[in-house]
Amino acid sequence: MTTVLIKGGTVFDGTGRPGRRADVLLRDGVVADVADRVDEPGHVVDAAGAWVTPGFIDAHSHADLAALTGDGMALRARAGITTEVVGQDGFGLFPVVGPTLDAVAESLTTLAGPAAVTHTHATAAGYLAATRRAGFARVAALLPHSCLRAAVGVEPGRPADEAERARLAALARAELTDGVVGLSTGLSYPPARWADGDELVAPLSALPRDRRRFAVHLRDYGAGFADAVDEVVAIARAADASLHLSHFHVSGPGRAGSAATHLRRLDDGVTLDSYPYETGCTTLLSALPEWFQAADHVARRRILAGGTARRRLVADLDALGPGATFAVGWDGIVLVPRRPEVSRGSGGVPVAEAARALATTPGEVVAAVAAETGLDCFALARQGHRDNVLRVAAHPRHVVGSDGLLAGDHPPHPRAAWSFLRFLAWARDGVIPVGVPAMVAKMTGRTAAVLGLPGGTLTRGAPADVLVLDPARLSAGPEAGPSTPDAVAHSFLAGAPVIHDGRRLGRPAPLEMIT
Repeated sequence: MTTVLIKGGTVFDGTGRPGRRADVLLRDGVVADVADRVDEPGHVVDAAGAWVTPGFIDAHSHADLAALTGDGMALRARAGITTEVVGQDGFGLFPVVGPTLDAVAESLTTLAGPAAVTHTHATAAGYLAATRRAGFARVAALLPHSCLRAAVGVEPGRPADEAERARLAALARAELTDGVVGLSTGLSYPPARWADGDELVAPLSALPRDRRRFAVHLRDYGAGFADAVDEVVAIARAADASLHLSHFHVSGPGRAGSAATHLRRLDDGVTLDSYPYETGCTTLLSALPEWFQAADHVARRRILAGGTARRRLVADLDALGPGATFAVGWDGIVLVPRRPEVSRGSGGVPVAEAARALATTPGEVVAAVAAETGLDCFALARQGHRDNVLRVAAHPRHVVGSDGLLAGDHPPHPRAAWSFLRFLAWARDGVIPVGVPAMVAKMTGRTAAVLGLPGGTLTRGAPADVLVLDPARLSAGPEAGPSTPDAVAHSFLAGAPVIHDGRRLGRPAPLEMIT
């Protein structure tokens, strides 16, 4: 294997220590040395004036499918991501057996991509082996609760009974393999929205203590936000699990400046991730009424086609708004179909505004877009507050997660490409009261420690996942729309080059061959 010597850069090693000028030697897939001066034959990368960091670890990734197919991974490489933590919000490409696919297909399609349903796996071991063969990134996974509950036959509309809880626990134990780091759930998404605490304690308690991590998309980000936090804190305590709050944000009318109050309520052991945007992004399905979400795939299509059930859907959308996943109403929700030619009710304006322009109601607009797209549509929520975003990111137990949806050539939100680089630019520019060394740690070493992952630091023997960043090209990027960052001059995955002189070379050798 090629020896690489990265010379003369400012090294931020992922531990939070101040940056220093140093040379970094990569050999046989690991960091062989970090010293003031290293002289050894090999390929030399001149990093004078550049920053050298560990590769970024995305604590909340939706690259489940991209890590297999490569579609979207060029963008992720340019974002500096070398490790993807997938299986988020209760959804993943495993274990998909029996009726599981019908229960989760629409959410998987929107979160991971249209081809997700053709790349599912029966087991975590099978999925993770396939990502290693693909070799686009390191991949760790959370056990996706929604897939587990569907696999053991828990019906939508109710929590698991005692026998089903036992099967959930057994399946969680059976799915443990190298690379599985905990369990995730999405409590405002079907089918997990019908789970109770006992249903979640069962599979969590089945995990060994060192992997009993509980990553949570909360049940309510609106009026019931505080109660939703209390709910998962209680579940984690009952299971003796480490609680991790996914894409944590304090949003909605009247909540500006209140993040500190909510953060003080958290136990000392609770960790959290976030992305640096005030606009969120999720699936259109999550904005539809509970009774619609409880229907199966065929019934949903029948409802959207017209008739009494569709009229009921429209009436409920108008009366109830977009539901607990969101902290705002239809005046703050923008619909973004995956296929850009679908424009009714979208076009970058909030649903309420589109309804006024069309002389109709928000419910009619949402139902029309849902029918035309087959629910393959994103919902962007303009609901956040900059002061809360910054306060959350400054929390000592915060790490960075992009929550980025790739969606092929039309990402609905820039966070998949820009989250890490934006946070880093903010740290450099003093926008956020966290210095560059600490922010790098939030993206690398601290994330590895929170999730029990190898690496994340530039220390001897660590995996040689390394970035060389040009700080002159580092920026916060756009607030909306597709865009490709160019601050990563060089990147290495297990010592193999992925980007060289700003040019992506493609995937390195399969990870099973180089680790």
